[in-house]
Amino acid sequence: MNEEWLDEEFDVGVAFVADENAHSLRAHLDRLGMEQVGDFAFSGKDYHILAFEVPARNPGFAG
Repeated sequence: MNEEWLDEEFDVGVAFVADENAHSLRAHLDRLGMEQVGDFAFSGKDYHILAFEVPARNPGFAG
């Protein structure tokens, strides 16, 4: 997937992580710097809603 358009279209992104997946939740929060902004349940499972800022692309960077 080509992600060059992300910073042109969006300021923030969201991710959903299952409550039972503690390892992934810690990685998203601690290592990727996402912020937990809510939670919800679906089909009997609990999920965390995580948000992150989409960084602006450096206009001089061609990567």
